[in-house]
Parts: sequence; C-alpha cells; structure tokens
Amino acid sequence: MTLDAPSQQLLDTAIDGLFLGVLNPTRNAMRLFEAAPWADVSRRRFPDHQSLVRHRLIDWDREYGFSFEIAQRKVTRFNRLSLLNHTLPDSVIGIDIMIAVIAAVGLESAPDFRVYPEAS
Repeated sequence: MTLDAPSQQLLDTAIDGLFLGVLNPTRNAMRLFEAAPWADVSRRRFPDHQSLVRHRLIDWDREYGFSFEIAQRKVTRFNRLSLLNHTLPDSVIGIDIMIAVIAAVGLESAPDFRVYPEAS
C-alpha cells in the first residue's frame, strides 16, 4: 500500500494528532488528512469523512475510510468505521486492511492500542 507525498509530509511532522484516512483499494493507495474542527483544503484539514465528500475529494463508490490517533508518534486508536465504507459489511474495513494501513504509515502501535469497533 502506498501513501501519497502530501500524506507522508503530514505524518513526518506529526507527534500527536487525529487523522482521517482514505483508501483506494484499486490503486492500493492511501491518503491522509488531519482531523480538525473546520475544513481547510489547502492544509489538508477536515472535521470528518463527510466533509471530504462535500469537498469532492472522495470517489464515493471506490474508496474506503478509517481514522486513527497518534500520541508520541505511536498509534493509540484506530477506527475502522466510516460512512465511506457503505459497501462493506457493517461499514467497517477488515482487520487485515487495518494492519496494512498501520504498516504503510510506518508507525508502531502504542502499548494501550485500541481498535473500534473491536474485532469479533
């Protein structure tokens, strides 16, 4: 899975933060955006996946969503649920995709790492 250059730059400077992710499985590519209370397209900041849809940055029928939080450059939380996952069972990406995403971003999981929704 590949991460686009602006997403990599965003991660390279982040110590702590909440990120929205968009995955295009056809291209095996992923984009990241910083979660923020308001949208700022030029700074890649958006409050949620719905805002990305409103700004026409999402291919609704071909892309999936997720979000994750980092603290001290470690992944502490990963949310597999997104409205972008409307074609997937329970609107969640699989654990295998989550593991591939974490590997692609190149960050370790924190000792208190949590997944939402939990894997069954």
